[in-house]
Amino acid sequence: MLAWQGAQPADLEDTRQLSQLYCPDITIADDLLERIQRESMGVARRICVNLNQVQQAAYSAGTDQIDVKLWGNRPLYTGDAPRRKVK
Repeated sequence: MLAWQGAQPADLEDTRQLSQLYCPDITIADDLLERIQRESMGVARRICVNLNQVQQAAYSAGTDQIDVKLWGNRPLYTGDAPRRKVK
């Protein structure tokens, strides 16, 4: 029998491990990993989506290291539905 089992939210160490697994070619600073973990609410799939976005940003910037300062004010994927624009 298969039974539904809830997962524990990913913490900073889990986020760090995922970054090493999915982004082995770049170093993501702890300040950015903390932001990713917080805004992803510990959901592993969201963390992985954000890690991919961060990796692409690092590649575009021509660097193998990225932090909050380099990331800037770009949004991270939170899983929230897009907001309706009011005219």
